[in-house]
Formats: sequence, C-alpha cells, structure tokens
Amino acid sequence: MSTINQVRLENFQSHLDTVIEFGEGMNVIVGESDSGKTSILRAIRWALFNLPRGTDFMRAGADFVRVRVTFTDGTTIVRERTPSKNRYVIKRPEEEDLILEGFGIHVPQEVLDAHGMKPLRIDRDHEIQLHVAQQLDGPFLLDQTGAIRAKAIGRISGAHFLDMAIRDTTKDLSRLNQKMKYDEEEAQRIEGELLPFQSLDLHKRKLEQAEQKMNELHQLEEKKKKLMEFERALEQQREQQAHVRRQLTRVQHLEEWIHGYERIQAALSRLTVYRQFHRQLGELKTQVTKCHLWIQKTNQMALANEQLNRMSELKGRLEVLSKHKRYWDEQERVKHHAFAAFEKTSFVTTDRIVNFHKLQAYYERKQHLDTIYRRWRNYEQERIQWQEKKDQSNGTVIANEQIGQLNAQLEKLGKLKELQQQVEHVRKRMDDGQAFLHKTKQELIKLEHDHHQLLLQEGTCPTCGQAIRH
Repeated sequence: MSTINQVRLENFQSHLDTVIEFGEGMNVIVGESDSGKTSILRAIRWALFNLPRGTDFMRAGADFVRVRVTFTDGTTIVRERTPSKNRYVIKRPEEEDLILEGFGIHVPQEVLDAHGMKPLRIDRDHEIQLHVAQQLDGPFLLDQTGAIRAKAIGRISGAHFLDMAIRDTTKDLSRLNQKMKYDEEEAQRIEGELLPFQSLDLHKRKLEQAEQKMNELHQLEEKKKKLMEFERALEQQREQQAHVRRQLTRVQHLEEWIHGYERIQAALSRLTVYRQFHRQLGELKTQVTKCHLWIQKTNQMALANEQLNRMSELKGRLEVLSKHKRYWDEQERVKHHAFAAFEKTSFVTTDRIVNFHKLQAYYERKQHLDTIYRRWRNYEQERIQWQEKKDQSNGTVIANEQIGQLNAQLEKLGKLKELQQQVEHVRKRMDDGQAFLHKTKQELIKLEHDHHQLLLQEGTCPTCGQAIRH
C-alpha cells in the first residue's frame, strides 16, 4: 500500500498556495493556533473522500480551489472546484490523465481504487473513516453508541457474517413455515374438491365401453354405405346390360349391311368412271358447239371463192399498175429535172411547152393509179382474210364425223345420268348405314368400358367368382 508523499493546497481556507512534503514514518504538524494545521487534514479528507461538501472552504476572493495529493507510487489525485466545474483528475506515470466529472456527492470508484483507503461501513447508514480523523474526534469507537461499537467490532472480527447468517436463516424458516402451512391448507382444499370425482374411474370405463360401441357403429355405417354403393352399381350394371342387349338386337343384320356397303363401294367406283365419261361428254359438247359455229361461218364459201377470183384479177391489174407506177416515178424524176432546167432557161421553144403539157397529163394519170393501188391493197387484205376462213373450213368434214360421235355419246350420257341418280340414292343409304354403324360402335365401346369399370369396382368375376386384378 502506498502512502502520501506530498500535498499541495491552492485557495483552500487560509492557504493561498501551500506545498507540504511528508517523510517516512510519523509526521507531526506543529504551529500556532488558527495557523491552518487542521485545514491540511481537512483538505486531504476533501480530496480523498469528498468531505466536507459545499464551497465554504474556498479562500475568500478566490474563484477556484484545488488540492493535489501525491503518493509514493507516483499516482497523483487532483481535486478542484470552480463556480462552473467540479471534477477529479487522476494522474499516473506513463498514462493519460483520467478526468472524472458529474459524480454528485459520492466519491468515484476510480478515486477509491487509486488511493486504496476505503471507509469501514458499519451498516446501511453508518461508516467510519479509519485513515483520516478530524480535529475533535475522540479515541476509536469511544464516542460512538454501544450499537455502533458492537457493529464495528463485529465487522472487524467477522462476527457480522454470523449475524447475517442467523438473520437469513430465521427469515428462511419463517418463510418455509408459512409455505408449509399454505401447502397443507391447499392440500385439504384440493382433497375436498376431489371428493365428487371419486367415481371417475368407473365413469372412465363406461366412456371407454361407449367409445368402443361408437366405433363399432361407425364401422357398420361404413359397411352399410359400401353395400348401398354396390347395390346402385349393380342396378346400373343391369340397366347397361339390358341396353347392350337392345343394341345387339339392332345389329343382328350387320353382315348384310357389310355386304350392302361393299356393293355401294363398287357402285361408287363405277360412278367415278361414269363421272369421267360425263366430263369427256361435256368437252365433246363444247367442241360440237365450236364446229357448228364454223359450219355457219362457211355457208358463204361460194361467195368467198368469187371474191377470191376477183382479187386474183385485181392482183394482175395491180402488177400492171405497179409497172406504170415505176414508170411514173421515173417520169416524175425527169419532170423535176425539167422544171429545174426550165427555170434556168427562159428561152425555151413551143415544142418544149408541148412536152410540159404531156408531163402534166402523166402526173394526173399517176394520181389515178395511186387511187387504184390503194383499192387493190384493201382487196388484198380481204382476200387474205377469206383465205384464212377457207383454211379453217377444211375441217368441216372432220367436224361432221365428230358430231356423229357426239350424238352417240349423248345417248350414253343420258344412261349415265340415270345411273348417277341410282348411285346417289345408294350413297345416301350407305351414309345413313355408316352413321348408324359408327354410333352403334361408340355405344358398344362405352358399354364395354363401363362394364369393365363395374367389374373392377366389384373386385370379383360374376362368372367364375375369382378376384379381378387391375
């Protein structure tokens, strides 16, 4: 444990700035009365235990008070107070300063741990400062009451632990006695409440028996439901069997229908052939119509021959006119040369004038020949058209032969129409038969499926009585 090495007082009562060094062993402070000896003890007590409280010990006229206590281990506790600040500062070598504020009237635990001088607590309301005494304190414990002295001696000797144990044991015994009394009363009350339930085992057995009978009733009810379901299924199966018998009665003549269907298929094949003949007959009718048109166009063949002969004559004339035209063109060229020479020579004679009039007559003749040439071209175009018509009329004989063939095919067409009506009637009957067969087949499939499902639900074969496996 370290001891106090130095104390410094600043503005504490009569001390402006006082530093006191303590040595090892006993230290005695000597001085005149009212010279501040007690103030040193009071300052140490204020710095270490925050006693006395308040600011009455601050030097008159000063604005702060500070007490610094230094211990032999180097720890320094600084206690300072200003109008706005109240704090502790703990300084240790090679450590940062620890500043403590806002601690109220109690000493911070850090300060108590720093100097290690803790007061002796007698009870909840009393404690004794064993390390620092005041000026008028009497000898140890002599100025205290008997109860305090007894508690202090008990604390020092450790007898207070026995007192605490005895006190706690007494409390525990009292609490246990009260609990035992409460438990006994509670047990008596519960026994009274259990009296009406003494026959509970008998009622339990009756309830178990009733529950067993209820389970048996539920099982019987389930069996009843299953039997009713089987009965309904059996009734449905009987109705379906009757329906199947009716359907089988309807399809007794199925083989005859199949033979009829095959005959209808053969008739359809013949109908396809007849339709091809009918289409060919239509094409022949179209060709006959065209031949009749060409026959009507060739009724005027004689007139066409006459016009053709006339056109031949006109062609001969045209060749003559062509020669005349070539001659006229030559004369026209000579005429132009003559007019050019006439313009150059105004001294022409009467013979030359006569030649000019001849040329003028030739020119008029040329114009007449041009008119004849245009008419010849028109005749030539008409001749070409009639020639084309003549070439087309060469097939008249072939057309007459085709007309004979067409008449024979027309007779066949009449017969084919009758056959077509018969085939359509047969096809209609065949379609009705196919629809009936399809409907009957679907009904048979459905009945067979329903019958299979009923047998699976029943679980046994109605014929041999064996179990049916899925």
